This record gives sequence, structure tokens and C-alpha cells, in this order.
Amino acid sequence: MEDIVWNNSMSNGQETEAQQPDSDATLWLEFQSGNKAAYARIYEGNIDMLYRYGCKLVADEALVKDAVQDLFMELWDKRANLGRVRSIAPYLYTALRRKVLDQARRQGKLLSLTDSRELKNSSTSSPEHHIIEDEASDNRREGLQYALGKLTKRQQEMIHLKFNSQLTYAEIATITGMSVKKVYYHTACALDILLGVLRKKGIR
Repeated sequence: MEDIVWNNSMSNGQETEAQQPDSDATLWLEFQSGNKAAYARIYEGNIDMLYRYGCKLVADEALVKDAVQDLFMELWDKRANLGRVRSIAPYLYTALRRKVLDQARRQGKLLSLTDSRELKNSSTSSPEHHIIEDEASDNRREGLQYALGKLTKRQQEMIHLKFNSQLTYAEIATITGMSVKKVYYHTACALDILLGVLRKKGIR
């Protein structure tokens, strides 16, 4: 497979939505059969989100870029031996998380998950989701960044995966190696803290 050309769309702040699970299963099988068009779709549909997630895990863009490149090269080289995948994004998140953290530990890098600027809008109407939806406001955005800084790194990761990546609790559990119950607990605690901090700052 030819070397991957780094996607410049990462710099424009736009993200491509991951495919739906049903279409993912078919796309994955096509990729495993050696279909380069299917491989390109997987790459283009997930590259930006993976890069942004990696940058939440470690504050080293070069390390993350290399890890993402390595991940996609390994996917192509080992495609015939990979198992079936129904939902591609969580699979890639899990693989990248392991790769980034392994490299970060070897290099003595620290986790850095406090940047809230990439939090994505949610479609639900709960008070917690309303905070995320309204983050376009400069005041709310600054308040949210401050509030996220009050969370543990684990809680920050839960918030990022849930609201930025819009993954399910089960998918987050698979990625982080936690039980669904623990993922739900950490996310709920994080939201309670966020709400409390923002209310103290007068942000509703």
C-alpha cells in the first residue's frame, strides 16, 4: 500500500462523521478483501477524529501524527488477519489509544485532556447537553474550559468520548477497558462537577 498522505483537513477544525455500524461491517469486509477504495473511506472518515482524540491523550502532535500513520499502515498490512468489526470508530479509537499511551509512556509524556474547544454539539435536550450545545458562546466556552480543568484526566476523557466523539457508553467501555457501569459513573460524576462549577461562575 502506498504511503498515506497526511490529511490537511485536520487544520480546518472540521470532522467527518463516522459511518453507521451496519454499513461499517460491509465496509470492513471490503477493506479486508484488499479493496483500496474501502480502505480510503475508512481513513478519510476517521482520520480527523482520531487525530483530535490522540491530541487529547498526549500534548505531542508529532507523536499523535506518527501513531495515527502507524495505525493505518498496520491496518492495511495486517488486514487479512484482523477480526470482523461491526463499528469501525470504536475499534480504531481502542487501537490508537493503546498505541499513543504506549509511546507516551516510553517517552515520559504526560496525559493532557483539558482542552474543551473541540467539544461537539449533542442532539439531546438535558441540562448537561445544553451546556455543550451552548459552548459557542465565548463566555460559556471559557467557563467550560475552566470547569474541565477541575476534572480528573479520566473524567475528561469520558466527556471527550461521550460528547465530542458521540460514542455510546458500551463503546467507551470497550475503548478504555472499563465496565459500562464505571463509564456511566465517571461520566455522571464529571457532568455533576461541570454543572456545579459553571453554576458557581454564574453560567447557565
